[in-house]
Amino acid sequence: MKITPKLLSIPPYISTVWGNVSTVRVVDEKLVIAMKDGTTCSIPGLPQEVIDQVFACHTEYLETPALQKEELENIIEGVRSGFKDLFSVIGKLGASAMGSIGKALEHDPKNANLPELPPEMVEKVRLLLNVISEEDLLNMPEAQPNCNCMYCQINRILRQALAEKHGETTDVIGEQEEPVEEKELQFTQWIVEPVADKLYKVTNKLDPQEEYRVFLGEPIGCTCGKIHCEHVLAVLRS
Repeated sequence: MKITPKLLSIPPYISTVWGNVSTVRVVDEKLVIAMKDGTTCSIPGLPQEVIDQVFACHTEYLETPALQKEELENIIEGVRSGFKDLFSVIGKLGASAMGSIGKALEHDPKNANLPELPPEMVEKVRLLLNVISEEDLLNMPEAQPNCNCMYCQINRILRQALAEKHGETTDVIGEQEEPVEEKELQFTQWIVEPVADKLYKVTNKLDPQEEYRVFLGEPIGCTCGKIHCEHVLAVLRS
């Protein structure tokens, strides 16, 4: 369970950002969450302190200045434009351009709460692995925990892409060239921790911010929203 001014996650009932929520109310001792798409989610049996936390976080989200939300959207749009320029520079100057570009892209605590990059931008970031050397990437300072600034997001995406690239043949972290047995490669991306009866926390080793809740009761579910996902498999194999 995770309830913050950014998101609402109460497994196995709901996991979403507040931007998708229309209203929150209590009906017949059940927490009823109305979504902007017209659907509703009814959650019974919640302690009063949890209900109070849900209302408090929803209120804080609603009171977030509209200007702040617009600024975040502008930052994301600026990053989109920046990536176009970045690939243009790489196309003209080649891999040697990454040195000066890397110096300009640094960890920025002021932007630690930026939203996640959209999938299409993640794919563009992964393409940088084709032009930046593995040695340079591994020498870059690692992403800071719980930070979502551009540097930390890009660093995590590139390191994950690098690990996936070598996942079947080498141990990238130790920079060893010895083959890794297949059984050692299976389901090593996820850390599985029990939270409650039949409820587990699944965390990405390469990106600690990527976290899910898996429920093995009836019905089986995961906060990622997918059926038969890799997170459920990771729990079943743990």
